[in-house]
Amino acid sequence: MTTNETFYAFDALNNLWEPVRTKPYLNDPANNPPPRDEHTAVIHNDQMIVFGGFVDGDRVNTVFRFNFKTSEWRSVGLGEVNPSPRASHSATIADNYMYVFGGKDNDDEKLNDLWRLDLDTDVWE
Repeated sequence: MTTNETFYAFDALNNLWEPVRTKPYLNDPANNPPPRDEHTAVIHNDQMIVFGGFVDGDRVNTVFRFNFKTSEWRSVGLGEVNPSPRASHSATIADNYMYVFGGKDNDDEKLNDLWRLDLDTDVWE
């Protein structure tokens, strides 16, 4: 299986896709997200928040933030309470929360739970 680790931006004025030069926060490779699919990505203020999906064939529950102003990726650590690893879920933003619903777990079972991530504290509930 081939993966593409390039991050692209669409220039709507010129109708062109362009690669985005990114860097990990504090130059720590752990802050770079691995290639993934079936994840969600939402925009909040000047950041894109990426959650879950498949990484190397396994579902994950990791969160990464991309800062559009600094072009930096940053890993959000897991807390005491976290949603289970999942893919094919949905996510949206309301106020300062990212809400995540459903998806499928590692046993390919459909999930029917709702989680929210406080985007000020990075705490799940």
